Amino acid sequence: QVQQCLDEDDLSILLAWLCTVALDASVHTREPIRDSKLLGSEWIREIISGHSDRIYEAFRMERHVFLNLCDLMRVRGWLKDSRYIRIDKQIGIFLSLLCHGSSNRNLCERFQHYGETISKYFSKVLKAIIKLSKEIIKPPSFDVIPEEILMDPSHKRYFKDCVGALDGTHVNAIIPVSQQVRFRGRRGTTTQNVLCVCSFDMKFTCVYAGWEGSTNDCRVLSAALKTPQLQFPRPPP
Repeated sequence: QVQQCLDEDDLSILLAWLCTVALDASVHTREPIRDSKLLGSEWIREIISGHSDRIYEAFRMERHVFLNLCDLMRVRGWLKDSRYIRIDKQIGIFLSLLCHGSSNRNLCERFQHYGETISKYFSKVLKAIIKLSKEIIKPPSFDVIPEEILMDPSHKRYFKDCVGALDGTHVNAIIPVSQQVRFRGRRGTTTQNVLCVCSFDMKFTCVYAGWEGSTNDCRVLSAALKTPQLQFPRPPP
């Protein structure tokens, strides 16, 4: 008799739970969050075909540079069109975060995708850009004097052995709390001290990143000169 009572009680609880679930499902209907009529792909097409200033403001590059970048990624096989996200949209997501510091949530609204999708394609494009950087950021040939110096007699006398210009710059960085002291610079923000070298045609030939914002420029330069793997640009012997 006790077992029978327990079974009846369990059945009553189960029925009550099922009624609650059914009632909740009838009242709370799931609605899609990303329901904008302007999809991310349509926004990309509008930016590309619109005024030239719009694409520069959005992606910090001119239209032909953006299109060439998309074509290069496709030809090299570093990026591929997926079922819902074409290469131009993938790069648009990446550049929107890189150029404006947009949050994941803002990118979700702009491109009408969930946060996981935004993060996934940002990582894919980042890996592709790193591959590209290894091809275009490299020391030039030092066999000839740069034309910018050769054609200017006033410069040739003093700069014929010059291989470029270098400077350090501080780039804002998001650092774990436990490491922020070392990365906090004079202005109080967390940064990386990045050493950059440019040739005379305004192309980067070396980028040395990763140093803490509190590090002196001379120390960064000294470390770069002592790191063979970096291939720091040097004049010929």
